[in-house]
Formats: sequence, structure tokens, C-alpha cells
Amino acid sequence: MFTRSGPGATDVALLVLRIAVGLVFIVYGFAKVSHLPGTAALWTRLHLPAPAIMGPVQGVVEFLGGILVVLGLLTRPVAVLLALDMVGALVLVRIPHGAFQGGYALEWQACMIAVALALAGAGAFSLDRLLRRGAVRHPLVS
Repeated sequence: MFTRSGPGATDVALLVLRIAVGLVFIVYGFAKVSHLPGTAALWTRLHLPAPAIMGPVQGVVEFLGGILVVLGLLTRPVAVLLALDMVGALVLVRIPHGAFQGGYALEWQACMIAVALALAGAGAFSLDRLLRRGAVRHPLVS
């Protein structure tokens, strides 16, 4: 069982990665979009740019992006957005405060999984694959 891997194993692994990272983004994104004033206030306290605009945008990207990644829909472009979101979180917030003062393992892992999904795509168990097979046409799915 564990000695061979093939296309099926790779597709299952991509599904597991999509679900794992997608759920993390859904949870954290929902916390932001369900309380937009608090999200903007957090951005203000952290001295991040355009808090009233970018705080809610971040929440929407994470929440909707997480849903799309779990579904395997528009996986590559959404994964790029999520990776950039995590790069921003790392560079602007987490790393400046130090690894031992809040840490940044979650952001680093989410970023790396998003990069992997951007490179590999969603795999066979995805709406991207269904759309690519011609059941439904969408201009952003190649």
C-alpha cells in the first residue's frame, strides 16, 4: 500500500492538501468577514496600509479563496492569491514580531501549501478537472 504511488495517490494527496489548507483559510477568513470593523481596526493597530479597504479584502480573499480551494475551482489563480496573502502576513506582521512572539508556522505552512497547489493544480478530484473535461466551460480554467 505504501510502497507505490501513482496518479491516483497524487490526486488524493492534492485533495487532502486542498481540504486542509482550504478549511484553515475558511475559518480565518470567516472571522475577518463576519466582523469587518474589527478587521479594519486590527489593520489600523498593526499600522498596515489602507485598513478600511485591505482588511476586508484580505478576509474575502481568505474566506472565498478557501471555499474555492476546497472545491478545486480556479485552484491555481486562487492559490497564488492565498500565497501572496500569507507572504503579506509573514512580511508585514509575523516575522517583524519574531518567531517566539506569536510564531509564524501556520502562515508559512499555508503559504507553502498554496504555492504547491498553484504549481500542481487541483488534481482529479476537483471542479477544475470537471470543467477541463468539457462538462462545463469556464474561461479561467485551463
